Amino acid sequence: IEEVADTRATATRLTGTAGYAGTRFEAIGSITKAEDVDFFRVVAPPTGSVLTATVWTPDGTGFQPEIALHDATGRKLAARVLANGDGTSTVQ
Repeated sequence: IEEVADTRATATRLTGTAGYAGTRFEAIGSITKAEDVDFFRVVAPPTGSVLTATVWTPDGTGFQPEIALHDATGRKLAARVLANGDGTSTVQ
């Protein structure tokens, strides 16, 4: 994923976790340097759903991951921060 998902155009499309009918998505990424990014793409249901996204890092690394959500055109979406610290970031 590291070399492929470095831009929106090459984002890794997540197809969903078995048993969750397209409502739960999981991926593992690797950040190797401070300026590195990984992009993932999901197709949200058309209406009636809330997206909650979480990223975290293993204990003891000192790295603080960040999440930004964008629509299909690349426009950044407003998101409420639910958690941000101790290696975890969650937005909704």
